[in-house]
Amino acid sequence: MTSQAGYIVVSVVLAATVIPRRRHPVAAFTVAAVIGTAQIAFGIQVGGPGPVWALQPSNADLAILVLLYTLAAHRPRRVSITGLLICLAGGVVAVTRWGPAHQPNAGTAVLLAAVGVCGLTLTAWVLGDSVAYRYRRTQYAALEERAASFVMLAHDSIALPHQVACPSLRSGGRACAGSLALATYGPAKLTY
Repeated sequence: MTSQAGYIVVSVVLAATVIPRRRHPVAAFTVAAVIGTAQIAFGIQVGGPGPVWALQPSNADLAILVLLYTLAAHRPRRVSITGLLICLAGGVVAVTRWGPAHQPNAGTAVLLAAVGVCGLTLTAWVLGDSVAYRYRRTQYAALEERAASFVMLAHDSIALPHQVACPSLRSGGRACAGSLALATYGPAKLTY
């Protein structure tokens, strides 16, 4: 296989990791992180033997940011912070191994590159984490609404004891649900 064909294969595999990212975010991120690590170790060389051309960084590396976003949005924070730290460390190492970083007076270029790479990484993580936060808040609001509805049903059954036996369906089954809750949990657990 030629170097160009290897480069295309590596880029396609890296880009393809975004396909299963919602079902398997940790596995997809891990595959991309391994490819990214290989790119940093063998695709960016300073001095010594030339880089492995098939492992040169490419635009497909942006898939890593998409995977970090997905990791932050769909996994617990401790898992996503681990992914964030891996990406930040990889970005810093990549910038320090970058060819222009080893030229005279490269301090400003290296600093700007590090800020750019780490800034994009942090942005992807923060956006994913904020999506996870909004999703959790929506879930909690739905649970609170269900609990309030349950309490109201229970309150109706306690306030109207003649409906506890469900003699009719005039109330649309609310009293039956309340009596079921009353029978299950008892009146002490259904109070505010």
